[in-house]
Amino acid sequence: MRLRAAFALLPAALLLAGCSGDDSADTPPPTSTSASAPATTPTETTPKRNVGEGVYEPTDEVVSETYGIATRITDVSPIDTRYGPGVVITFDLRNDSDEIFQDYNWPTPSLSTGERGVPAEQIFSGEDNLPQGVSGNIPPGASRVVRHGFEVSMEDMTDATLSVGSIIWRGDFTTVGESSRTSGGGQAPAVTTTATVEQTQQSTGSQSQPAMSPPVGFTGAPNGDPQPLVGKTIDYCMDGDMYQTGTTQFTDGTTGWTQECAGQ
Repeated sequence: MRLRAAFALLPAALLLAGCSGDDSADTPPPTSTSASAPATTPTETTPKRNVGEGVYEPTDEVVSETYGIATRITDVSPIDTRYGPGVVITFDLRNDSDEIFQDYNWPTPSLSTGERGVPAEQIFSGEDNLPQGVSGNIPPGASRVVRHGFEVSMEDMTDATLSVGSIIWRGDFTTVGESSRTSGGGQAPAVTTTATVEQTQQSTGSQSQPAMSPPVGFTGAPNGDPQPLVGKTIDYCMDGDMYQTGTTQFTDGTTGWTQECAGQ
């Protein structure tokens, strides 16, 4: 009986084995999902230069958080001086605050060029009226024109960094004022500022006079050659035996020594 049972089960086992082989043969091979995904080609874009957080383009107008003075670079032009070729940068200042801006609070700009940030020397030239600082205090809503020169070429200004206090501009400065230089077939004429209401009051009622070059001398102990005293205006020369020749009283209440008073 046991032998018959074994033979009876043999056909069933063979049948199951045959079915199993047929199923494996008909099953399609597994496919790779990664192979079916279409290939993507990265899109090429022109990189945009990032001037950095808190750094402005040369054409941007920036308002000082401390004094409320809106500062804008209006022109960058080449110049030939007794010291050689250079560049003159013109600033337009506008007092957007409710308080008078004191002229001595205007900081001296600094310029560097190239990726390495090579410092540029500022031009001090009475013949070229450089630098031309803030002449007189600026009341709310009023404006001033300021000019500073540097011993660099216009080519250097294609990649430069200009700082005025905490305000920083970076980029190509040769395009600043370009339309005004090219539209008339030549370079824009130099801007000449005149005396303001504040200067008239300080001069005790005298008529307004054209802006003059800053006096030359010292505000502290004499050290080296006399330098232009940007932002200083002579009130009067302090004569008398108790004063050294050349001692000068300035309109802001300070004293110093100037060549102008020494030559009187």
